[in-house]
Amino acid sequence: FHAGETCAEYAERRRRSEDGEDDDDGSALLWQWLEKTGSRQCPRCSMAVTKDNLKQQGSQRAECHKMICRNCRSRFCFKCLALLDHSTCGCTPDSHGFIDPQTGGFVEHRL
Repeated sequence: FHAGETCAEYAERRRRSEDGEDDDDGSALLWQWLEKTGSRQCPRCSMAVTKDNLKQQGSQRAECHKMICRNCRSRFCFKCLALLDHSTCGCTPDSHGFIDPQTGGFVEHRL
Protein backbone atom coordinates (compact mmCIF):
# COMPACT_ATOMS: atom_id res chain seq x y z
CA PHE A 1 0.00 0.00 0.00
CA HIS A 2 1.27 3.48 -0.84
CA ALA A 3 -0.90 6.21 0.64
CA GLY A 4 -1.25 9.40 -1.36
CA GLU A 5 0.10 7.92 -4.61
CA THR A 6 -1.36 5.90 -7.46
CA CYS A 7 0.41 2.66 -8.29
CA ALA A 8 1.88 4.36 -11.37
CA GLU A 9 3.31 7.25 -9.33
CA TYR A 10 4.74 4.88 -6.74
CA ALA A 11 6.31 2.64 -9.41
CA GLU A 12 7.91 5.65 -11.10
CA ARG A 13 9.30 6.93 -7.82
CA ARG A 14 10.67 3.49 -7.06
CA ARG A 15 12.34 3.25 -10.49
CA ARG A 16 14.17 6.50 -9.75
CA SER A 17 15.22 5.35 -6.30
CA GLU A 18 18.71 3.88 -6.00
CA ASP A 19 17.73 1.30 -3.38
CA GLY A 20 14.28 0.45 -4.72
CA GLU A 21 15.13 -3.19 -5.38
CA ASP A 22 15.90 -3.98 -1.72
CA ASP A 23 12.33 -3.64 -0.42
CA ASP A 24 10.26 -4.59 -3.47
CA ASP A 25 6.58 -4.93 -2.57
CA GLY A 26 5.39 -5.96 -6.06
CA SER A 27 4.27 -2.50 -7.18
CA ALA A 28 6.68 -2.53 -10.13
CA LEU A 29 5.18 -5.82 -11.31
CA LEU A 30 1.67 -4.39 -10.96
CA TRP A 31 2.67 -1.35 -13.02
CA GLN A 32 4.11 -3.64 -15.72
CA TRP A 33 0.86 -5.66 -15.75
CA LEU A 34 -1.22 -2.47 -16.09
CA GLU A 35 0.89 -1.40 -19.07
CA LYS A 36 0.85 -4.86 -20.70
CA THR A 37 -2.91 -5.32 -20.42
CA GLY A 38 -3.96 -1.74 -21.16
CA SER A 39 -5.59 -1.51 -17.74
CA ARG A 40 -5.97 1.79 -15.92
CA GLN A 41 -6.56 2.80 -12.30
CA CYS A 42 -9.77 4.32 -11.03
CA PRO A 43 -9.08 8.03 -10.40
CA ARG A 44 -10.92 7.89 -7.07
CA CYS A 45 -9.84 4.60 -5.40
CA SER A 46 -6.89 3.47 -7.61
CA MET A 47 -8.41 0.01 -8.23
CA ALA A 48 -7.19 -1.58 -11.46
CA VAL A 49 -9.88 -1.30 -14.16
CA THR A 50 -10.05 -2.87 -17.61
CA LYS A 51 -12.74 -3.12 -20.26
CA ASP A 52 -14.75 -6.29 -20.97
CA ASN A 53 -15.25 -7.84 -24.41
CA LEU A 54 -11.88 -6.74 -25.73
CA LYS A 55 -12.21 -9.11 -28.70
CA GLN A 56 -15.15 -7.02 -29.91
CA GLN A 57 -13.23 -3.74 -29.74
CA GLY A 58 -10.62 -2.38 -32.13
CA SER A 59 -8.50 -1.47 -29.14
CA GLN A 60 -9.14 -0.99 -25.47
CA ARG A 61 -8.98 2.79 -25.79
CA ALA A 62 -10.70 3.12 -29.19
CA GLU A 63 -14.36 2.74 -28.20
CA CYS A 64 -16.62 4.39 -25.61
CA HIS A 65 -14.56 5.40 -22.59
CA LYS A 66 -17.25 5.79 -19.91
CA MET A 67 -16.67 3.43 -17.00
CA ILE A 68 -18.09 2.67 -13.55
CA CYS A 69 -15.58 1.35 -11.03
CA ARG A 70 -16.63 -1.99 -9.51
CA ASN A 71 -14.91 -1.07 -6.25
CA CYS A 72 -16.13 2.48 -5.43
CA ARG A 73 -18.84 2.96 -8.12
CA SER A 74 -17.21 6.16 -9.41
CA ARG A 75 -18.10 7.18 -12.95
CA PHE A 76 -15.05 8.17 -14.97
CA CYS A 77 -13.45 8.36 -18.41
CA PHE A 78 -11.17 5.40 -19.17
CA LYS A 79 -9.19 7.51 -21.66
CA CYS A 80 -8.37 10.68 -19.66
CA LEU A 81 -9.37 9.45 -16.14
CA ALA A 82 -11.64 12.46 -15.50
CA LEU A 83 -14.35 11.88 -12.92
CA LEU A 84 -17.76 12.15 -14.61
CA ASP A 85 -20.15 12.40 -11.67
CA HIS A 86 -22.00 15.45 -13.03
CA SER A 87 -19.71 16.57 -15.83
CA THR A 88 -18.24 15.49 -19.13
CA CYS A 89 -14.72 15.43 -20.52
CA GLY A 90 -15.46 15.29 -24.24
CA CYS A 91 -13.64 12.01 -24.97
CA THR A 92 -16.96 10.24 -25.63
CA PRO A 93 -20.25 11.82 -26.79
CA ASP A 94 -22.53 13.01 -23.98
CA SER A 95 -25.30 10.77 -25.38
CA HIS A 96 -23.29 7.66 -24.45
CA GLY A 97 -24.11 6.22 -21.05
CA PHE A 98 -22.42 3.76 -18.76
CA ILE A 99 -22.77 0.00 -18.41
CA ASP A 100 -23.16 -1.07 -14.80
CA PRO A 101 -20.33 -3.57 -14.15
CA GLN A 102 -22.44 -5.56 -11.69
CA THR A 103 -25.80 -5.76 -13.47
CA GLY A 104 -24.78 -5.20 -17.11
CA GLY A 105 -27.58 -2.64 -17.38
CA PHE A 106 -27.41 0.74 -19.08
CA VAL A 107 -26.93 3.77 -16.81
CA GLU A 108 -27.74 7.18 -18.28
CA HIS A 109 -25.09 9.89 -18.09
CA ARG A 110 -26.87 12.77 -16.36
CA LEU A 111 -25.07 16.07 -16.51
